[in-house]
Amino acid sequence: MKANVKDGQSYVWIPPGSFEMGCSPGDSECGDEEKPMHWVIITKGFWMGQTPATVGVWKKYRNATGAAELGGRDILGRILNENAGNDALPAVGMTWDEATSYCEWSGGRLPTESEWEYAARAGTTGARYGALDGIAWYGDNSGRERIDSAALHAHAYAVQGTAQIAQTRDVGPVSIVTTATFPKVLGGYYQKLFENGNAPRPVGLKLPNAWNLYDVLGDVWQWTEIGARLTPIPRSHLTRRVRRRRAIDRCAADPVSARQGTFVYPVGT
Repeated sequence: MKANVKDGQSYVWIPPGSFEMGCSPGDSECGDEEKPMHWVIITKGFWMGQTPATVGVWKKYRNATGAAELGGRDILGRILNENAGNDALPAVGMTWDEATSYCEWSGGRLPTESEWEYAARAGTTGARYGALDGIAWYGDNSGRERIDSAALHAHAYAVQGTAQIAQTRDVGPVSIVTTATFPKVLGGYYQKLFENGNAPRPVGLKLPNAWNLYDVLGDVWQWTEIGARLTPIPRSHLTRRVRRRRAIDRCAADPVSARQGTFVYPVGT
């Protein structure tokens, strides 16, 4: 593990190897885009941010480059990013271009989809690398009180109906959902999560995977080279399928960059 002298984050060395990418056997929560499983060879090792990029790291980047401050509130008034007053929170709400610019500034790049999953699995073959509450923030445990998010989600289907759910489930960017319409999405499911205080949690508080990476499951969406990646836990603190304005960043860097001492990176909503 090494520290990046530019952004101050710790990076973990991910060795080359091979793995089966996609939906793990017996995992009922996979999307069609994750099927079928297929072998992937990672021919070169790389450095990966030990945690998602934090608010504190983003402030360093912003002060050094003049980049814009990330949004401080969501559509229901929840306080985020610098407005939340906690530098250990993951920085959320950046676009893919903003995430890419941050990684380049830090001396790295966004990981490919294959690299991201390879690093997240860290040699495991199942859907998770440990007991869920011990390794991830998700709908049940990321609010003021513990809730049964699966039951709430099922109730939303019963209330709103399958046809309407299909129209509102993949709502895209949170920015296209207004304050007036958001409580109605999924029968008020997301509204209930917000009312319970479900929100991003500080990085590094859950157990790491075998390669010492934190928060690779749950909490926030994470950008990859080709788009957003939800750490594979359903019913997260926000929505299941938010894409553009809700991602955080976790950078990767190639060995050359690492040897130059400018190698570090982080992940998002």
